[in-house]
Amino acid sequence: MRTTAERSAIWWVRRDFRVHDNPVITRAQKNHLTVVPVVIADDTSWFTGNDPRSRIFQESLARFIEEVRKYGGSVLVRAGEPIQELADILASTQSSVVYSLRPDDDKSKNLFRRAKSKFQLLPIKDESRRYSKCPDSLPTGNFRYFFNAWQSIPLGESNPDATKSIVFRSLQPDKKSIAIANKPDSLSILKRDFFATRGLLTNYSLEKDRVDITTTSRLSPFISNGVLSQSDLFKAAKTSVEKNPTMSESAKEYQRQIAWRDYFSAILYKTPEMELRTLDASLLSIPWENHEDDYSRWVNGETGYPIVDSAMRQLSTEGWIHNRLRMIVASFLVKHLLVDWRLGMLHFQSTLVDHDTAANSGNWQWIAGTAYFSAPYFRIFNPVIQGVKCDPHGSYVRRWVPELVNIPDKYIHSPWSYHKKTAMYPPPIIDHITARERTLKIFKTAKTLTAN
Repeated sequence: MRTTAERSAIWWVRRDFRVHDNPVITRAQKNHLTVVPVVIADDTSWFTGNDPRSRIFQESLARFIEEVRKYGGSVLVRAGEPIQELADILASTQSSVVYSLRPDDDKSKNLFRRAKSKFQLLPIKDESRRYSKCPDSLPTGNFRYFFNAWQSIPLGESNPDATKSIVFRSLQPDKKSIAIANKPDSLSILKRDFFATRGLLTNYSLEKDRVDITTTSRLSPFISNGVLSQSDLFKAAKTSVEKNPTMSESAKEYQRQIAWRDYFSAILYKTPEMELRTLDASLLSIPWENHEDDYSRWVNGETGYPIVDSAMRQLSTEGWIHNRLRMIVASFLVKHLLVDWRLGMLHFQSTLVDHDTAANSGNWQWIAGTAYFSAPYFRIFNPVIQGVKCDPHGSYVRRWVPELVNIPDKYIHSPWSYHKKTAMYPPPIIDHITARERTLKIFKTAKTLTAN
């Protein structure tokens, strides 16, 4: 006969805000009769704040609470130091073990190590993602080879029948519990707009790099928080294609974009130092300039390059920018201003509503050219050309840089060449050709020194 502690387990919910298709639940219910879901934040602002990141967190949590409620359970929501809170909950619920999704970033790994010294903590592999089925055998040196292998991996729900037998404990709120109110359901609207029969997915393969019109799903925050699983996304795309076969190519491209997230996760799994360390040893000696004023102007959207500035202003306001813009602003910071890629990566980490450690670090290293899987170091985006390609009429720039609202389309991405100067908008922080030549010389010198 099981003891009280053996009958009940704690599920420490971190970035897996869903009951369905959840490997943590699958594992916990094999060994325990009931599960207590627990959400802990070290800052109460996550529960009360009105900034973009807090709002997404609150909506994700509210949806999760409602999903658990359908199974007759409740979620313990706490603010405080996670290890102490978990120790208190283990004692108050007479449980002996904590289950949680295995972390991939250094900060969380250190937290888990400390927690393991206080109580039994079982990190569970996220088997709801394709790469996790066979992470050691997937080729990570080149995305094309990775994608070909990744596509062949079967992906079903981690345990499709598991949720039928889940028993959550329903606990009365205590004096430490934090109440979470219902939030606006933006997720359902986003899914409908993207996956509808004539939704945004229809032209995704053709328009995905446009930033002046809505072309992407903007579901990434709910993917990062674990509200949506890969199976959820693939099923939705499959249903769309069944209803509208002309979406087939777009659905394939959408799946390819999802694969990039798994690609960087597979690399981080094999090479944990990717998070903070330049992986190309030949570029460890890059003499980054890291001028504080340059970095500040980049953060505030005051570089004098409209596509860069509009993207950084949107990021500051909404906590989200299009993936194409992420590459443009990253390239600009690293290869125009010679600012260490890690400073940009950390800014994204603290700002993005859809931050994912592997995707963030991997994308920054890819665009900076500082890893074995990166784009060549001599690939340097021209912000004017990129602006014309992704915002051909300048409507995106005008939305975020109102100083340029009266500049004609022809000059919107190079306003310094327009005969009527605008006193409100700064000149370019650096000339593109000058910046390109400087960066090529520095990177080439670093590689030559290493080779010798």
